[in-house]
Amino acid sequence: MGLEGFGDLSIGLVACVLVLREVFAFLSKRESLAATDQGGDCDDARATLGQIDGKLDDLNAATQSMAAILTRTDPDGLPLCYTPRSLGKSVERLAESVDKLAARDRLG
Repeated sequence: MGLEGFGDLSIGLVACVLVLREVFAFLSKRESLAATDQGGDCDDARATLGQIDGKLDDLNAATQSMAAILTRTDPDGLPLCYTPRSLGKSVERLAESVDKLAARDRLG
């Protein structure tokens, strides 16, 4: 694996850690509520899903701003940010992997 593979690995690792952190936080909160027998799991789940949706919206906004910066050009049409061809391929492969994961999640 060359150096360009580390970008794919780090993006995937960060996404995986964020998802796992949210899942474990939800599970521990649910466990503590079950231990105290307060109920209200649905309300807590909705609140957790709302937080996840908010974080996904933040991630989307950050991605959009990065895309806006990376696609800017000067008056002659030259890109202001150099992006190697391998980065584009890596992002496309990451998008395909996310699509496959989403499709698998919908089936399961």
